[in-house]
Amino acid sequence: MIPWLTRHPVIVWSLAWGTTALGFSLSELLSGRGDASPQTFLFLGLLAWGAAGALAFHRPPRRTAGFMLWAAAFLGACGLAMAWMRRGDELYDLHGPISGLVVWALAMALAPLLGSALERTETPWPLRLGPALLWAVMGVGGAVAAFFAWYFAMGALDLIESASDLNPWRLGLHHLASFLAVGLVGAVVGLNCQFMRERLLGPWKATAIEG
Repeated sequence: MIPWLTRHPVIVWSLAWGTTALGFSLSELLSGRGDASPQTFLFLGLLAWGAAGALAFHRPPRRTAGFMLWAAAFLGACGLAMAWMRRGDELYDLHGPISGLVVWALAMALAPLLGSALERTETPWPLRLGPALLWAVMGVGGAVAAFFAWYFAMGALDLIESASDLNPWRLGLHHLASFLAVGLVGAVVGLNCQFMRERLLGPWKATAIEG
């Protein structure tokens, strides 16, 4: 199963983004409740991103280290983004939450950059900046696209509720909708990963990822 997932980064990252959105939905961070906590979101996110990064970018001997690196990068990026979005200065007021997404994406770009060192690639460090910047751009684009995908999914549930006696919220369908909508965006990020890892690790041989 693991070798198959390693050869299919589209599936890996689709699951990672979808699981992260599921954690965000379960945390009810946008519910306005005073007791809403990001713990579920952060826990599922670090597991999802740690596993996806390890499977997509690292061979078996260094997969555990890769998991820890990507999980730490996810937590660090979320911490920086949350700290930035709590700023009350003019810069934050001008750019709003988008600036938080940019901070998160730039921080996540360190994961593939540092992760390439684990694989002992012969690519010079300056040339590794290109894929890392590409990952940052995809992170910003993916986060914005994920937000709108989630927004339209919730809108669809509102239409279902108004047009029928079904209450999607009581049935927990908003959690499933979050997973599926954002997971589709993750699939696009997976396509980018498939291109990137060739630049980070060199030719990706099936025999090199078995195990």
